[in-house]
Amino acid sequence: MGLIPVEEVWRQLVVGLPHGQPQSGDNGLDGTPTWGRTYWGGAMFFLIADVEIRRRTNNQRGLQDVLQYTVAAGGNISEEWTFDYFNDMAARATGTDVLAQLYDCLKDTPRTIDLTGLWKDLGVSMSGRQVRFNDDALLADIRKEITRPHLAPPDVLKSATSVKMQRSSNVPSCSTFPWIHRR
Repeated sequence: MGLIPVEEVWRQLVVGLPHGQPQSGDNGLDGTPTWGRTYWGGAMFFLIADVEIRRRTNNQRGLQDVLQYTVAAGGNISEEWTFDYFNDMAARATGTDVLAQLYDCLKDTPRTIDLTGLWKDLGVSMSGRQVRFNDDALLADIRKEITRPHLAPPDVLKSATSVKMQRSSNVPSCSTFPWIHRR
């Protein structure tokens, strides 16, 4: 919505996301209840999901579409949905099964995220406390769209796909996410 300066959004991610990396003895995201893995690991999960949804949809859809569609479909704090039901909402909103694939990849196995590579691809770097952007980076357009203010939400129920997505496979396909490595 533009309430936080773009530079501050990316600075907080660059500084904070390393706290979400698995440590010695950690399990996947579902089995490691430490604060850093829960908060920053969740933030890392959703940033990667947003980037990957945008990669697969030519930057036409993203995590914001998932969240808007979820709310429009009745999802809120008083509702208790299964992951499969939420993933169905995400798939309808984006036409992808990114959230299901990413969850399968990270839920049970500790995997390190190549944040250096992700920042390079997005065109984000730090010099001291100053954030710098490289608009020639591979995914610079995705970075810009992630933090572009969206003040008037679209009619997400009408724009969502009517096709129910099936998971690509029961085996986590972590190789589809270029920044994820087995720890």
